[in-house]
Amino acid sequence: MADLSSQVNLIRVAVPFLMIPPGQVNNGIILTVPDGTAGINIYGNPALPAISSQKFQATIDPSYYMIRANQPVWLWDVGAKYHLPKKHTLGMNFRFYDLGEHITVFQGDSVTYQPYELAASLRYSFQINRYTGFGVAVKYIHSNLTPGLTLEGTQMIIGQSLAVDLGFVRRFPSRNGTFDHFLGVSVTSLGMKIRYSRNSPGDFIPTSLNAGSAFRWNIGADHNASVSYECSKLLVPTPPAFYDDSTNLEGDPVLLAGYDSDVSVFKGLIQSFYDAPGGFVEEWHEINHSFGLVYNYRFMTAGLGYTWQHPAKGSGECFTAGLSGNFRISKQNDTRCRISVSYLWPVRSSYNKIGCLKAGISLSI
Repeated sequence: MADLSSQVNLIRVAVPFLMIPPGQVNNGIILTVPDGTAGINIYGNPALPAISSQKFQATIDPSYYMIRANQPVWLWDVGAKYHLPKKHTLGMNFRFYDLGEHITVFQGDSVTYQPYELAASLRYSFQINRYTGFGVAVKYIHSNLTPGLTLEGTQMIIGQSLAVDLGFVRRFPSRNGTFDHFLGVSVTSLGMKIRYSRNSPGDFIPTSLNAGSAFRWNIGADHNASVSYECSKLLVPTPPAFYDDSTNLEGDPVLLAGYDSDVSVFKGLIQSFYDAPGGFVEEWHEINHSFGLVYNYRFMTAGLGYTWQHPAKGSGECFTAGLSGNFRISKQNDTRCRISVSYLWPVRSSYNKIGCLKAGISLSI
């Protein structure tokens, strides 16, 4: 049997915009380190607000993606959180993905439509103790890709789904306060399959397991530096391999290696750890890796990030650089405004992105 571990075998999911990293500095630090490093902790691990010192935070983050040079798309993230008494924090997030104007020829006529996707979530986090937090988010997903079209005799509908995010975070401070170690684990977008026609079996949404670790060096009262690593894996079935020239009595291809991927969400979650047709080596290839470096001096923060995905699983490889400034806008209290900008440029990408320009503004108390 041929070696299947390095053959291209992409895991395709619906609403992939949910996998786009949040925040202005796309690196592994987003899901693990709060406050003074990445600055934004609303959209990632839902446990992070539990160990944040900020009472209130609101953000708006637009991202401008340039796809194939002539097809730009916009991603908007809007969110807020509020720390209640007795260790409770409530939050919300709204993500809108504008895919721009599309023109297609349908039944001899030119049809113009504007597809879009969105996700809205309510979030809750609980501070177990001063350094430990747990969080959960309930998410509604709305995918309007082919509004009102009938394709090959099938009436297309708006895809909808419900999902949850679960997160845990722990901070380990050193005795002298020089170093902080952060650990974070989250499962995101765990939810129902999404359907684009009433009779379709449905597509998996991008349920992901994420784990990260970060070290922050508190150099002095005015500056600190952080380095982080984060890995993630989709918890959906891997497509199996079939024989090219064999079919069963029903006319379906015969399985060569792997497992049937037409399963329930729960079974697919369990199966995703062992079902790759290339065995353990291919399962390892399905893990994405991110590295981050952030330096903070007084009110200024600069960050660098690198993300790598195996060529057999999408060839996603990119660098990110970002800069943000934190400015006090009230002398009576600690109300601050943070303005951020970053740019992502791909080394290799299955989506053929030319780049992404991100910006953001946040208000915190």
